[in-house]
Amino acid sequence: MASNNATLKIGQNIRKIRELKDLKREYVAQKLDISLNAYGSIERGETDLHLSRLEQISEVLGVELFRLFNFDNSIVFDVHHNEQAHTYNSVDNIHIQSNKELSDFLNIQIKNQENQNKLIESVVEMVKNTTTIISQLNKK
Repeated sequence: MASNNATLKIGQNIRKIRELKDLKREYVAQKLDISLNAYGSIERGETDLHLSRLEQISEVLGVELFRLFNFDNSIVFDVHHNEQAHTYNSVDNIHIQSNKELSDFLNIQIKNQENQNKLIESVVEMVKNTTTIISQLNKK
């Protein structure tokens, strides 16, 4: 049984996300192909989770993996949310079982950061184009 604060926090975040999305424990357990008791122990922070299980949970809940570690209520209600625009900047609460899991997790975070950078670049380009158009219209 897990008893560390990180595992407990992750379980609490999973429960918050599930409840805010109005999903039943039975539904999530079924999608994960585990028993209701096993799923309950995840939400109670009694189970150490491997990265692959965390990825499955994030997929079922419809959130990015890092949200299980660093949960923000606004993400559930933001209908215009762009998943690529958010990154996870702290690894304090991660329970990593191996160097491969750490490497996989960090690669995911790098990919998220790259996506965020691309999004910012496209917004900057859009602002530049808009400024150019406005400038041209003002000259007429």
